[in-house]
Amino acid sequence: MSGPNIPKGLWSDARDGAGLRNLYDDWAERYDADMEAGGMIGPQRLAAMLQRLLPDRSAPILDFGCGTGLSGAAANAAGYTDLHGQDISAGMLDVARRKGVYTTLTETDPDAPIRIDPAIRAVLSSGSICVGAGPATLLPQVAEAMPTDAILLISYNDDTLRDAGYMEALANVQVSGLLRLELAEYGPQLPALNRGATAYALRRL
Repeated sequence: MSGPNIPKGLWSDARDGAGLRNLYDDWAERYDADMEAGGMIGPQRLAAMLQRLLPDRSAPILDFGCGTGLSGAAANAAGYTDLHGQDISAGMLDVARRKGVYTTLTETDPDAPIRIDPAIRAVLSSGSICVGAGPATLLPQVAEAMPTDAILLISYNDDTLRDAGYMEALANVQVSGLLRLELAEYGPQLPALNRGATAYALRRL
């Protein structure tokens, strides 16, 4: 298998909402193959963390920035059955729909307020709020929209861990009393590219 064909500037170039949508629309059909070539295991790491914190496999789960559905597929393989995905990229959602693991899939507007159904018990964000994807400002917006006691599972890739803006946002949602850190574990994300990520689990207070 050849190596992953990662878009140029993915982890360095700044993009607005429209730029991100175009990037991921263009990448959608080859995204899964590129992630497989990179050895992607980030979604499986979040699913394993979810199993430790949410034993109810029928609980409604939001896959925020679900992309092609790799996180939903990992959660479904772990036994979770009520998965709801949302993403700004219609192309990514088309691929996610083919996996057949989601109860609902919704295309969202990057400039619209974030709304999360009060029935949601966990929010997965595997690589959707980090350098190369959504901005740091998304984190407090997601936290504020989450129902009380829901769990946020989020991954920060190596570039994000070195970015003061993202790290400040992560600290602020805890200092402000929005979220409480439950777990944090650093490990591989794209091993073929020697890239890692910290997986965080935070509970809405």
